[in-house]
Amino acid sequence: MVMRDPDGEHIVPGGRLDDGEGLLEALRRELLEETGWKVRGEPALIGLFHYHIHSPKPAGHRYPYPDFLQLLYRAEADRHFPEAMEVDGFELDAQFRSRDQVNCLSLSSGEFALLKLVDDSQ
Repeated sequence: MVMRDPDGEHIVPGGRLDDGEGLLEALRRELLEETGWKVRGEPALIGLFHYHIHSPKPAGHRYPYPDFLQLLYRAEADRHFPEAMEVDGFELDAQFRSRDQVNCLSLSSGEFALLKLVDDSQ
């Protein structure tokens, strides 16, 4: 799945835990809000991205800074609920694309490594 935001396209949706929320609960909620898709079965943890931000911490930033981790899961799409996408969310669109189309995108080296990892695990 390819997400489109104001800065371009990417394949890894993100998000944060709400108070009292578990990891898989947050994953399911974020996927629904950002892509409109519910997933089937149990998502499988496949890795993580480590981010280190080099710019100064923004005023009022309430999340870990300058380093944070993003857990990466593999999941199977089940049902689509486009009306569940956040209207004013960061993600503008989410579409399934062929692997050839995804390979032509300007993805980060981490995203391309993630695609290889998923391919190798199948």
